[in-house]
Amino acid sequence: MPSLRGLTPLATFLLLGLAVFALDHWRDGDAAPRTIDVTEAQLAGIRERWAAQWDRPPTDSELAGLVEDAVTEEILYREALRLGLDRDDTTVRRRLAQKMTFRLEDGAAVPLPTDSELETGGARTGGRSGAQRDRTEQATRKSRQTGIPCSKKSFLKPRHTSHSASSLGVSPQSDY
Repeated sequence: MPSLRGLTPLATFLLLGLAVFALDHWRDGDAAPRTIDVTEAQLAGIRERWAAQWDRPPTDSELAGLVEDAVTEEILYREALRLGLDRDDTTVRRRLAQKMTFRLEDGAAVPLPTDSELETGGARTGGRSGAQRDRTEQATRKSRQTGIPCSKKSFLKPRHTSHSASSLGVSPQSDY
């Protein structure tokens, strides 16, 4: 007859393993799905980019490699977001600002924030100063009152005085 003492380490091990599994499942419960679906539209885009570059459609093996590259890129992207690598990154910030500029220049509709978003927006302002946030809120409210859309230039125009490189003590010639 096995002793109770012989089962205790096994039972302890199983209980600890179950606790670790439950903790891991609970922690990742809100995480993005772990499956990556490549849609027909994405496949068409991959094929179009290949054909534009090489003037021919990709072969089956080339397409499989391209899809594998797209999946790898998505995995790395999701992991970078999970680690917070997108926060406080000047390059990411500039790229997003550039994409918004392109959208504004193309005339794409950028929805105005609601009043509740304006009221609670202070926590989500990123690096914007209070003055910048106030100007955006004022322009948005005025646009709603008058029915005249905000000028995209009013959002893109810097409100500070510009300085030349020499006035800042920086040589205009590069040492690179």
